[in-house]
Formats: sequence, C-alpha cells, structure tokens
Amino acid sequence: MKQHFDAHHPLPFDYPFVLKANQGGEGNMVFLIENETMLEDTVTILESTEKYVKYPGMVLQEFVHTGGKDLRVIIINRKRFYFWRIQTNPTEWKTNVSRGAKIDFNVDSRTVEKVSHYLEPFLEKTGINLAAIDVLFKDNMPLFLEINYYFGRRALGGSENFYSILKKEVKNWINKLKIKNT
Repeated sequence: MKQHFDAHHPLPFDYPFVLKANQGGEGNMVFLIENETMLEDTVTILESTEKYVKYPGMVLQEFVHTGGKDLRVIIINRKRFYFWRIQTNPTEWKTNVSRGAKIDFNVDSRTVEKVSHYLEPFLEKTGINLAAIDVLFKDNMPLFLEINYYFGRRALGGSENFYSILKKEVKNWINKLKIKNT
C-alpha cells in the first residue's frame, strides 16, 4: 500500500482528506488525514490488517466540511426516505448514528428536489433499487458520498418495519415486471 502512495505523489488533494479502508462500517476504518505523519501512520495500520480481510484497499476522498450533518436517502424500490444525520458531539466529525448523530426527518422540499434532480437519473441508469446513499453539500450542491447496500434500519423504525416496507416494495417490483413482460 505504501508503494502505491509513493508511486502516485502528489496526493489528489490537500490535507485534510478522508481515507476509507475497504472494510469496516458505521464509521469504523474511516480516518481524517490532516498531515503526512497521520497518512503514514494510517497506511501502516491498514497494511497490518490487509492480510486479515477479503478485500483490501482504500478510497481517498476530499474532506468536505459539513457542519456536522449529512443527508441520507434510503431507497427501497419506489420509496425514498430522506433524513439528516446530525452530529451533536462537537469533537466527532463523523455523522454516523452509531457515533452519536441524531436522526432528523425535517428535510425541506427544496433539498429533496435538489437531491432528487441528480439521484433519480443516477438510480435509473444504475438500476439501484435497495440502498442508502449518503449526500454531502458543498457550495449548496449535493455530492454523493457513498452507496451503502448494508445500512442501519433505525431511521425506518427498526428491522420489523424495514421488512414490512421491503415486502410491499418487492411485490410492487414483481407486479411491474409482469406488466413489462406481457
């Protein structure tokens, strides 16, 4: 891994930036890299864990100052659930619910429209119909941060409610397929 950084200097953006290992979840193995020493230390950590994971690797991302909140959109076939994840701990930069962020469903219609303008064509082109997509905002423009195929269900009222929604939407999806195939 270190060789990759040595071979690809300069880095694609200035410090700080985010380094995400191709493992973990709920904010685990996600690092805010503020300088070269932190980068070297983090790469050393990841190199020591690579032999234990099925899919080694990482992603570098520009660090976007969010003010401690991001938008999550859960997609279940035709259903969309929009909510903010707001970090209440001023010392924590990650907005994961598992890291103390609170869920806020008060998302104004302009934000939903703005995100939907980009989200719906993306979903149409990719065929994604079951995922959670995290959205950050930079200069008031939505940026898709990541697609989560395994995602928490607390915002949907827990697993029981999630499976109820999923079951209805699977039936809707099957019925739509039948119409297309006749």
